[in-house]
Amino acid sequence: MYPFMTGLVAGAFVLSSLYHVFGIKQLKEMARFSLVFSLALLPVAMMPLMLHLQQPLRGIEVMLTPHFTSAIAAFVIVFLAYGALVASEIWFLYRKYLVETALTLRKKVNKTLGEQIRHIIFSVLTLGSYDLSEKALHKDEKAVKILAATGIPIACFLHGYAGFIFGSVKANALWMTPLMPVIFIMSAIVSGIALCMLTYIV
Repeated sequence: MYPFMTGLVAGAFVLSSLYHVFGIKQLKEMARFSLVFSLALLPVAMMPLMLHLQQPLRGIEVMLTPHFTSAIAAFVIVFLAYGALVASEIWFLYRKYLVETALTLRKKVNKTLGEQIRHIIFSVLTLGSYDLSEKALHKDEKAVKILAATGIPIACFLHGYAGFIFGSVKANALWMTPLMPVIFIMSAIVSGIALCMLTYIV
């Protein structure tokens, strides 16, 4: 389940990059969705490993103390870097919406409790950046493009690394091949894009 889930994460990100980096305009709406889809699946990807541990509460230690002496511990560095990159890209992508919503709620008189809570949340999510000028929005688009281009090799490495770990396991003879990272990356792109499209249709 673990390589399958990380494959969905990487595949969904690649789908969003097809629009943001390569400019395939037919995927514009799905690209925004697939980016959020990728981030939402990221914490779920670690759950099969956590549930497999006899003491799952100790599993968080590998996230808090990443180092290069262990294959799994080093993988956490890539995992956290990827998560930060996707979150940053989503923020730049949705900044205009966050600012517009925060400003609309700020102007509204006699806000309900729910609207007050939403106003606080959206105001915090803007990170104090309320500039909606054409120049600022152009910078946002440029940032999204740069992050998407940077994220493609990281997403491939994220899943290729899982393939490397599985390829080095001696318990299963069929897995012991240097092609495992490549196989994992190709399957990730196919399965991630397929599930993302199916979810988007629903």
